[in-house]
Amino acid sequence: MSTYSKFSQFRDFIQKHHRFLIVTHMGPDGDGLLSCLALSLYLKEKGCKATVVTEDEIPDFVSFFNVEQTILSSDNLLEQHEWEKKFDSVLMLDAGKLSRLGKLEAPILSSRLPIAIMDHHIPEEEDPECPKVVDQNASSVGELLSDFLEEEKYNFKNLKLSRLLYSAIVYDTGQFRFTNTTAKTLNWGKRF
Repeated sequence: MSTYSKFSQFRDFIQKHHRFLIVTHMGPDGDGLLSCLALSLYLKEKGCKATVVTEDEIPDFVSFFNVEQTILSSDNLLEQHEWEKKFDSVLMLDAGKLSRLGKLEAPILSSRLPIAIMDHHIPEEEDPECPKVVDQNASSVGELLSDFLEEEKYNFKNLKLSRLLYSAIVYDTGQFRFTNTTAKTLNWGKRF
């Protein structure tokens, strides 16, 4: 895709890497963690490796979606050495600054792996300089990721991936009741 879009930096980053560590903020919520899982499925369909890691124990609310044990706790990851052999990049969802990663902040910084961010919160001064897509008008990272995949001409036939995105959107919109719900958000809800 040659035209510029808000996803251009994020898309270019993904095209340059193949072994992704995918993270979200500490105390992960449904939007951040379920979006991480959805993105990992998409990347795996493209032939990439993708590992989702949460800062602490894996929350109960994702157990239904984690039957293949695709999410690791940070303790599992921190036991591993030579991250650069396992990963070539970090994708950070639903958080703009590294301090929101908790225990994962220091090892990610020391790994010197390149980082890209997808977020829907107001940017802060502490946000790192890196490829990013930030859209404060998106109801959730789930909606933002859905927009990205649609632009990538993804067919959404993977039911698990679609259910993850739907659940992420439902979570962050309070089941479409919060003021961040727009007509566009509702259209995504109907599509899934």
